Amino acid sequence: MTYCTYNINMASSHNGETYSYLQNFPILVGENIASYLNGFDLINLGLTCKFWYEIATNNTVWKIICEKRFGKLTSAKTANGNFQQVYFYLGRTKLPVVYFYEIVHLGDHYLNKITDPESSSGSVIYLKRVCWLQVDGKFAAVFQGKYRVLWRIKLEDAYMHNDDEACVYYKATPEEGCSAQLSCKWDEEKLWKEEEQHGTNKWFVYDSGELNIECICDVHVEIHGRNGYWCGGFYWDYVQLKSVNDVESEQTKLKKKYSTSIGLR
Repeated sequence: MTYCTYNINMASSHNGETYSYLQNFPILVGENIASYLNGFDLINLGLTCKFWYEIATNNTVWKIICEKRFGKLTSAKTANGNFQQVYFYLGRTKLPVVYFYEIVHLGDHYLNKITDPESSSGSVIYLKRVCWLQVDGKFAAVFQGKYRVLWRIKLEDAYMHNDDEACVYYKATPEEGCSAQLSCKWDEEKLWKEEEQHGTNKWFVYDSGELNIECICDVHVEIHGRNGYWCGGFYWDYVQLKSVNDVESEQTKLKKKYSTSIGLR
């Protein structure tokens, strides 16, 4: 049996330009290697030379890693046909509450979607008054790691009826076997303390705690309260899973570098 080997780490420079010794390396082999990477590693690989750049910008490769991470994609999720954009959209770690898949009583006298120039998405959810609160969202295929669960909230004359059972819960629940549920309870006393600390009608970020994700999984997030009481005066902008090691900021820098890079050889 004859084996063909390639040295894929060698490169040379001439007149300030870097050339890779990968001209004869099989494209299909390179694509197969790239398909085992996550999106951030694929971007990083594409910054090394022209050969890997062409593979890292191949839409078919992005489709493969999308489906490996998120499963079979529907036509609605791939409307623009750009699977790199689909990958980062589905894998985002900051989710506007207006994009939650279920908001009970939205659009009536209880909860409303309103425009807010201070919101990164342009709109927020305003809770005017309700006695049955249920707001549900989901992060898809979250990578293994430790995350702080951050909620961006604003309180404007917020209230709960004086009842020992009156409360609002902020929860983050990974798929079974991936991590324990994180649940934080706001009772009337907690509500008053938060508004006193941050002020009325001012946005602030509430850190509800840490999730230790042990394997890639979906994370369900929710705001709820069902104790037969009335509450109101809440605004919600987004919930974020922020890496404890601040990996997200480095990944954002990498994406920016990738999108503006030119002249790769």
